[in-house]
Amino acid sequence: MVNAIKNVVLSIFDYITHVFKVKDNRVICSNFNGRKYDGNSKFMCEEIKKYYPNIEIYCLGKKNEIIDNINYVKFPSFKAFYIFSTSRLWISNVRLPIWLKKKKSQFYIQTWHGKGPFKNVEKLAIDSLDKNYIKTAISDSKKMDLLIAPDKYNADFLRSCFWYDGEIVEYDLSYSLKIDFKNNSKEIIKKIKEKYNIKEKEKIILYAPTFRKYDYNYDFNLKNISSDYKVLIKLHPGIKNYNITGKNIINVSDYSSLDELLVASDILVSDYSSVVYDYLFYNKEVYLYAPDYEEYKKDRGFYVDYKNMPFPISYSIEELEKQIKNKEFKKYEKKIEDYITSNSFYKDNRKNIKIIIDRLSKVLKK
Repeated sequence: MVNAIKNVVLSIFDYITHVFKVKDNRVICSNFNGRKYDGNSKFMCEEIKKYYPNIEIYCLGKKNEIIDNINYVKFPSFKAFYIFSTSRLWISNVRLPIWLKKKKSQFYIQTWHGKGPFKNVEKLAIDSLDKNYIKTAISDSKKMDLLIAPDKYNADFLRSCFWYDGEIVEYDLSYSLKIDFKNNSKEIIKKIKEKYNIKEKEKIILYAPTFRKYDYNYDFNLKNISSDYKVLIKLHPGIKNYNITGKNIINVSDYSSLDELLVASDILVSDYSSVVYDYLFYNKEVYLYAPDYEEYKKDRGFYVDYKNMPFPISYSIEELEKQIKNKEFKKYEKKIEDYITSNSFYKDNRKNIKIIIDRLSKVLKK
């Protein structure tokens, strides 16, 4: 009932702001509806800026402020409604709220987040999703004018689970960034270690679990790992108000650039998160840690045959520690290489930006 009243009120605010005219080169960008200017939505904005240097970018944030020349607008707020109503181009990496109504003269690019699915999402997980979210997802799909997928594998996946039958462009938004990060890895490693007081010779294990809608213990206590390792924990944006505990553990959930953390890490531990696919680009050790495999399978289900994925999988912390200590990952290197090749991951498709810019030529002005 409370959500219903809230949606009505916000819909009224949105309706009021519809009287304002759309501004030709104004762009509104959403990274998880209020986080910092980052992720696929940012990468899309930066690519467009190369062709349309005069665009005016606004980003949804926690308050109205200007940081690094980016205009943040508090969301939700009346100002945010005004910016949405007057922006020619919308870009988001998550579903936009149902009460935001798009004008015919506006263009909406959905970049989504993550690369390479493990778990079922959207339509494929409809039985486990909140009904309000399903309504929001269907509404958002109807607003979309263009969907970006990093490759054919992901394009097929998104087509199967989104309520969307429009155009999909295969374009890896983070490809250029990953190349740059790989070439500048020493500087990034130094930056991260200095920020979190990690010694130069110490190694980093990054634990990046995905979101669960059920109660789950995200604590990550590796008791039998060398003291040469520091453990960084990056929680999913959907995990709120969780206090991390444990020895030699640093919570980096507020750090804005996931890719910088991936570059700085020596080992990634995850579960059912697509962050694994991002990490493989850097040719480093990956371990899957799934102590709640049966519960998660029952709740969300998997898009892939999880147990036959080409990674070492553990179902207890002791098993994980043993795998890391014994460098179990090395046994899977050939399987991973074959898996990447067979699915055309990390194929350079940057030329497809021309398709996106061609669509925008009818929307934006130089």
